[in-house]
Amino acid sequence: MVTRARPRRPPVEKPGLTRDRVVQAALDLVDARGLEELTMRSLGEALSVEAMSLYRYFPSKADLLAGIADRVLGEIEYPAPTTGWRRNLEEGGVSFWRALVAHPNAVPLLFMTPSDTPGSRAAVESALRTLARAGFAPGEAHQVFRIFQAFVFGSALMYSARAPADVVRKTVAALNADGQYPLLRAALSEAPTIDHQADFRLGLARLLDGIEATRRPAKPARRRR
Repeated sequence: MVTRARPRRPPVEKPGLTRDRVVQAALDLVDARGLEELTMRSLGEALSVEAMSLYRYFPSKADLLAGIADRVLGEIEYPAPTTGWRRNLEEGGVSFWRALVAHPNAVPLLFMTPSDTPGSRAAVESALRTLARAGFAPGEAHQVFRIFQAFVFGSALMYSARAPADVVRKTVAALNADGQYPLLRAALSEAPTIDHQADFRLGLARLLDGIEATRRPAKPARRRR
């Protein structure tokens, strides 16, 4: 007797499940448990659905990761173009930094998907538009943006890797007992708690000073007689 295999039923879709809901749940999972813990199975469990049903919204995990990156970049608030270029870059940089700090576990995704998603392209285009108003040619503007982006990323990574206050106190105590490295000991004794946001704003201001010093303001249009 030949036994016929029953046709596989398609996964049942949970009512109310959308692409937006899936990517938000994925970001929440990454925030709480880390990028390495994100799988289609773990995401399905978080949404109370079968893992296979998620492929309707994201054909592959790579698509899902790109969606998470776009979600983080979507939290950046772009300043109005009516303000000066320097203020635009400052406000945009602060907003970018805050988005990264809010989702430190997702930061590696932004390195993995450089300018390959609508969100990343929009962020780059906004910065290049601002730098063009400052007088930079497209190639120069992109170089300045890369340096600007590296500073924001580096500052966010340092913030996420910051040492707890009790670790700093133990380090200061060890330095006091050791008697070496007097300048380091004095610096940590004066500021045992590092204000990373203040550091970021100071560094951003200095970076903008450098951009200001190297830019070539656009020449005003000559009036016709």
